[in-house]
Amino acid sequence: MMQYMIHRSRIAKTKYFLKDRMNFLVQMHREIQSWTRRVEAKGLRLAVRLNLTSDISWETFPILGGMNIMDLNPSVQFYDYTKSTDRVWKYIRGEQPDNYHLTFSLADVNAHVQSWANLLVKGCNVAIVFSQIPKSGCWHNWPLLNGDKYDHRFLDPKRHIVALTAKARAKKTASNFIVGLSV
Repeated sequence: MMQYMIHRSRIAKTKYFLKDRMNFLVQMHREIQSWTRRVEAKGLRLAVRLNLTSDISWETFPILGGMNIMDLNPSVQFYDYTKSTDRVWKYIRGEQPDNYHLTFSLADVNAHVQSWANLLVKGCNVAIVFSQIPKSGCWHNWPLLNGDKYDHRFLDPKRHIVALTAKARAKKTASNFIVGLSV
């Protein structure tokens, strides 16, 4: 029952975003401000991951005074995974908001090693889904982090592969999304 309610809520939010984007963004900003006040009252810093099942470029949507959600909330740490090489290269070049951390999510394990290795060389981490996380601690000579232990990617050291295991329905997929141990 709970999964059904979560699914319906996600659909409703997506429809709201698509039909009334500006009000959606303003409401999101107000909710983040509210959470920021609660968290900062406890001496903590709020961290927000806006994309869970999407890859929306939130930084491109002006809300108030032409500012995006990150600019409007400079004390908040935003972070996301992205499959967009354009977005991740902007991140590497420092063209994303300072409080926004991106981890590149490898979508095709058959992608040429050099393409994602270039991202690692430049300091961006690369998330890869494995059928099982390699025990060796490295893959293609790059150090691994177990990304299943925590989600706060902005805390990770640079130039690492974030090793993840498939979750939920992705466990049953037969695609180039998951690296088998034989790779």
